[in-house]
Amino acid sequence: DWWNTFGDDTKELKNFAMRILNLTCSASRCKRNWSSFSL
Repeated sequence: DWWNTFGDDTKELKNFAMRILNLTCSASRCKRNWSSFSL
């Protein structure tokens, strides 16, 4: 796994990647919630 090998040297990159992943998960969750309101 790349993160296990190089993750300790690139903590800022890892934090940035985690933020991006959290944003995309949050956006898809919101989209799913809004789609339940549209009839």
